[in-house]
Amino acid sequence: MSKQDYSAPLKVVRPFPLKKGVLVQVLNVGPGVMAEDNYDIQFNVGPGAHVVVVNQSATKLHSMPEGQKASQRFRIHVAEDARLELYPGLTIPYPRSDFQQEIEVEMHPQAEFATLELWAMGRVSRGETFQFRRLSNRLKVATITGSGTPTPLYSDGLELTDKNGSNMGLTDGYPYLAAGICYSNFPWSNKIIEDEDMTLISGTVNPKLSYARGIARNGMVLKNTAQAWVNDWREASGLESISFERFGS
Repeated sequence: MSKQDYSAPLKVVRPFPLKKGVLVQVLNVGPGVMAEDNYDIQFNVGPGAHVVVVNQSATKLHSMPEGQKASQRFRIHVAEDARLELYPGLTIPYPRSDFQQEIEVEMHPQAEFATLELWAMGRVSRGETFQFRRLSNRLKVATITGSGTPTPLYSDGLELTDKNGSNMGLTDGYPYLAAGICYSNFPWSNKIIEDEDMTLISGTVNPKLSYARGIARNGMVLKNTAQAWVNDWREASGLESISFERFGS
């Protein structure tokens, strides 16, 4: 890592070496995301570099006064022959929280990028599902050519409120969701993993681009299945598995 800057409550732990590349752990040393917090996170991955980014713990979105919200913006640049994998872990919205997230990725056509996010619909064990005011997530991925002009590659969005969050066609009342994409020379394959507590699927958009979606009644089952699935893909790609138990939650 050539440069890192951060300010409280976020902290970046020194990189952990992998057989190919490094793993970077991001911590929130505060109690979680509070009203009027605005996080701006940037990752610039240089030519040929391989980086895996994980959150050390679940992201807690605390209750917020009426009219106040919090936001988080990722700005990501991935250079030629570079690879970035982003696994933020689980996000948990508390009652009356209002959160907006944007992930903007610009990458060289010969770069690789993957992300898989997990969302709870509240503090499920307390029976607080779908009590947040708003949960908004936008993902935009574009390739950058030599002219510097971005070409849209993939766009996705999640827009839930306490009024529509449990509706059919959105979450169908499931308290846990998963969503992600993979742009790689070895993308996720078409797959369905299903049991009584969870369904996780992936599908291909084109030979280099694939997506993933998941719903679950049991968050632990979804998390363990998603992490094992990521590691199966990495091993099939010739890379080592990630010790999520050590570096994340």
